[in-house]
Amino acid sequence: MKHLLKLLKEKKMLVIGGTGGVGKTTLSCALALKAAKLGRKTLVLTIDPAKRLATTLGLDIKRDEPQKVKMDPPAPLWAMVLNTQKTFDALIRKYAPSQEITDKILSNRIYQYLASSMAGTEEYMALEKLYELHETKAFDFIVLDTPPTQHAVSFLNAPDRLTNFLDENTMKWFLKPSFKAGKLGLKLFSSGSKIFSKVLERVTGLKILQDLAEFLISLQTFYQGFKERTQKAKTILSHTDTSFFIVTHPETTLLQQALTFQEHLLQKNIHMDAILMNRVTSTIPLSPEEKDEMDALDIQKFSKSDQMVFDIFQSYENLAQSEKKEIQAFQEQLPKDVHVFEIPFFEEDIYDIKGLNRLNLHIF
Repeated sequence: MKHLLKLLKEKKMLVIGGTGGVGKTTLSCALALKAAKLGRKTLVLTIDPAKRLATTLGLDIKRDEPQKVKMDPPAPLWAMVLNTQKTFDALIRKYAPSQEITDKILSNRIYQYLASSMAGTEEYMALEKLYELHETKAFDFIVLDTPPTQHAVSFLNAPDRLTNFLDENTMKWFLKPSFKAGKLGLKLFSSGSKIFSKVLERVTGLKILQDLAEFLISLQTFYQGFKERTQKAKTILSHTDTSFFIVTHPETTLLQQALTFQEHLLQKNIHMDAILMNRVTSTIPLSPEEKDEMDALDIQKFSKSDQMVFDIFQSYENLAQSEKKEIQAFQEQLPKDVHVFEIPFFEEDIYDIKGLNRLNLHIF
C-alpha cells in the first residue's frame, strides 16, 4: 500500500474511472479523506453521490461549489457535486463574444438539450470542471469521481465526441452562406426534412430546425475558443501531476471492460497507476485445527440443517476461489507496473466518515 500513499502525497489530481455500480464514488471519497488526513487540502468532485453519503458529508447537491466536510477531528477536506448544466452555462458565458449571444444560446432549446441530456456532455463537463479547479490552484489535491456509465471508455471519448458534434466544418456543412427572403437557409432543409420538421413541430410544438439553425449560427462566433479550451482540458489526463485509477469487481465482463479501458488509456498516452479490485469475496480464515476438523467431517452423517450450513459455506468458498482465479488471470494481462489492490466486500453500506475510515483501514 506504500504505492498508493506515495501517489496521494505527491500527485495533484486523481481520476477514478470504471463502469457504473462498482463503488467508484465511495472509494473516491475514501481516498480523498485519506489525502486530507495526510495534511493535503483536498477536494473530491463527484457526480451522483448516494443520498445518505451526501447527507453525511453535509453536501447540498444543488450548490455548484466546493463545500467543507465537517468531521471530528477536522481535516482539510472539501466535496463538490458537479452540476453539468451550470458548468456548461459558465463556459458559454466565458467564451460568447457578447451578452446578446450568451442569452440567445442559453435560452435555445437545442442548447438546453445538449447541456442537460446529450450523451457525453456529463463526462466532458466533469473534465472541464477538473481543469477549471486545477487552474485555480485552490487545492493541493483533487479527486475526480468520473460519471457513472455502462462503459468506462465513454469518459475518455466524450470530449472528442462533443467537439466533433460542434465542429466548425460540421456547422459549415449544415449552414448555407446566404439568407433567402430573410430566412435562414440550411443544407439540411431538403424537402424530406421539411416534412419531418413539420411533423415534429405539430407533435412537440417546437420549431426544431429553426432552433438548430440559431444555435449553430451563435456558436460559430466563438467555437475556436471553445475548442482550444477542450484541448487544454484533455491534456490534464496525461499530465505528470495526474494519477489514474480504475475501479472494478472480479466478474468476467467487468474485468474485460477494465482491460479495454486500460488499452484506451495507453492509446491516449495516459498511464494507469492502479486497479482497485472492489468488493472481493474473501476466503474464510481457518486455523490448522479448524482445517483438520473440517477434513474429518463425515458429510453423510449431517442433519438437514447441518447440510444447509455446510452448503452455504462451500458456496462461499467456491465463490472466493473463483474470484481469486479471475483476478490472477486479469493481472497476467496487465502491464507489470500497474498495481492491483484488493478491497473486501462489506456487508454494511458505507455512507459516513466512520465507514470511509473503516474502508481505508483495509486499503492502507
